[in-house]
Amino acid sequence: MKDTIYALSSAAGTAGVSIIRISGDLSLSIAKALTGRKEFKPRYAYFDKYSYKGQEIDSGLTLYFKGPNSFTGQDTVEFQVHGSKAVINKMFEVIESQGARLAKCGEFTRLSYENGKLDLLQAQGLLDLINSQTDAQRKLALHFQNGDVSQKYMDLRNLIIQAQSLIESSIDFSEDELPIDLENRIKSRIIDAKSQISAILSNDIGSKITQGFIVSVIGEPNSGKSSLFNFLLGSNKAIVSDIPGTTRDILESVLDINGYKVILSDTAGIRDAKDEIEKEGIKRALDLSNRADLKIYMVTDKFDENLIDDKTIIVYNKSDSIKHEINKDFKNPQFIVSIKNNTGMDKLKEFIKDYITENLSSSNIYSTTNHHKRLLKQAYDYLQIADKENQVDLKAENLKLASVSLSEIIGIVSLNDLLDNIFSSFCIGK
Repeated sequence: MKDTIYALSSAAGTAGVSIIRISGDLSLSIAKALTGRKEFKPRYAYFDKYSYKGQEIDSGLTLYFKGPNSFTGQDTVEFQVHGSKAVINKMFEVIESQGARLAKCGEFTRLSYENGKLDLLQAQGLLDLINSQTDAQRKLALHFQNGDVSQKYMDLRNLIIQAQSLIESSIDFSEDELPIDLENRIKSRIIDAKSQISAILSNDIGSKITQGFIVSVIGEPNSGKSSLFNFLLGSNKAIVSDIPGTTRDILESVLDINGYKVILSDTAGIRDAKDEIEKEGIKRALDLSNRADLKIYMVTDKFDENLIDDKTIIVYNKSDSIKHEINKDFKNPQFIVSIKNNTGMDKLKEFIKDYITENLSSSNIYSTTNHHKRLLKQAYDYLQIADKENQVDLKAENLKLASVSLSEIIGIVSLNDLLDNIFSSFCIGK
């Protein structure tokens, strides 16, 4: 008999209500021991007084889910009790005395995976949903959790298996090479699969939604970088001074812009510095600007054309004291503003919001982690070899390896250490 596990499934700490979850064969007997009830109807809520050996513990709601129709696929019981440390500790003490043990991190979700209630991508979606901080992260997590992404990978895997099947159907042929018509049918499936995987790999929106869209503010000293940083942030986090070189290191803050996680960075002023610390700050500023998803180049006088790329918007600041003109040599978006007088700032802020939304809006997101990308790249490489391979058995073998790589993403084929890594990211009660 497998272990019966228990844990607090709601957040730790004092609360009006806390939820204790039990999963396993002993769940129902533990519920009966605590409530005195002889029978529980699945999916009904019962108001009970909890006691043990004549000592009353608390009162609350009891819910019983009979396996396999539960989150874990096992018999499951949930106690909704008052969220005090004393009540929870006493409930734990009694539950453990009845033969259950405290669950490990993610063990409930791992049981759900092992019992076929969800696959690895859905489990990842569940974890992302729990950890979501923005509306876009919530929507993306649901996209994974509801099985849409899993179905995409299943369809891709089936496409490759179809190509494998066509090769296996040709085993009876004595020729070393496949018949032309059969070769064409196999090739079309390989090309289709390669095209779909390539499209997934080229779409980096998922990782930007989960990890954050990087916006870097660059420019010469005293160009208004820190002032813009504070304006977008809505608080005076960065020191603003007329003294050049005030900002020496990267100052970061996380924003929620139109439902998207944005990492806004204020950087050291770019100039020919002699101070070693300032030089390092400038180097970091340039490195970050190269990695940024959007680069805001603050200008008051001159600017370096080498710093302008297709991700750059040019902001001419201090229009209250300096006369600026739009540079027609650049196709980049350009704005003339005065942060001091709040002139042109609403238009700039609206553009930044629209730019981020436009670059992160997509319904075709099928990859969010480096692990997914590694397996996708692996599958693509195997397909590439299979496409060029003339020897039938080697072509079939590489198609098999490609399908195995996709299977690992869904969790049809996976290693225990990989599962340990994934599910340990969950909290204990999940």
